[in-house]
Amino acid sequence: MTSVSTTKHRLPSQLNGKEDPLTAEQLMREMRSLMFAMPSQLWALMAIQERMFEDNDESRGRWKPPTLEELDGFFMAWPHCKIYYDKQSKELYRWFESRDQPSVQRAL
Repeated sequence: MTSVSTTKHRLPSQLNGKEDPLTAEQLMREMRSLMFAMPSQLWALMAIQERMFEDNDESRGRWKPPTLEELDGFFMAWPHCKIYYDKQSKELYRWFESRDQPSVQRAL
C-alpha cells in the first residue's frame, strides 16, 4: 500500500475535528475508493467495510465488525481468510497512521 497515491487517496482534512456527517461521508468515499483501487491488497476487508457503511438499522444501531477476540468464530467456516483479514487490517492501519497519526490516536 506504500504505492498508493497521496494526491488521489487522502483523508479528509477535518477528520480530527468535531464530529461532522459530511466529514464521515468523505471518509467513507475515500475508503471505498482506496479499496476498489487496490482490490488485490484489501479484498478481505471489502465486505466488512461495506457492511459497516450500509448496515445502519436505527432500532439496532450501526453494525460493528467483530473484535479480535471474536474473529475465530467469525471466520470459522473460512479459517484461511482470518490470516488475510488480519494482515490487510494491519496494512490499512499503517496506511492511516502514516497519513494522519493524530486522528488514528484519537480513534483508539
